[in-house]
Amino acid sequence: MPERRLPAFARAGGHGRAAHRAPPAARAPVGAVRVNVWDVVELARHPERPYSLDYIKRLAPDFVELHGDRLTADDPALVGGVGRWHGRT
Repeated sequence: MPERRLPAFARAGGHGRAAHRAPPAARAPVGAVRVNVWDVVELARHPERPYSLDYIKRLAPDFVELHGDRLTADDPALVGGVGRWHGRT
């Protein structure tokens, strides 16, 4: 099956260093709190959760956001601009 889609896989005999190797079992750190999936979703949607601009302003306090696409309008979902980080622009 993978041979049809991946010719290199077939040439390699279908085996490689990482072929079909299961990842090591992850263990939770001692004292870790188990959260269910819905708790994670609620945290991601929390109204007081920081936005990307909040992080950018802390990393580059002199950040200047650039707006518009020179044709129609501004897309608030995309953040871009210039600023200094560790003394570099």
